[in-house]
Amino acid sequence: AWRAHVGALLDDAGLGDRPGLPDALLALLAPDVFAQQRRSGVSAKRIADDLALLARRVLVEPAS
Repeated sequence: AWRAHVGALLDDAGLGDRPGLPDALLALLAPDVFAQQRRSGVSAKRIADDLALLARRVLVEPAS
């Protein structure tokens, strides 16, 4: 369900021809990735801020 939702958002942004993007973006939300970042001393707020920045950049920058 999440992959379909992210795919729909990417379609709306004109990035529907990038089938690997939904998986790449969702991989960043995996519990093991989050846990590793926290163990490395990154705050939950910083992780959330960085993910929001990435999402904005993916949806704003023109696709090439």
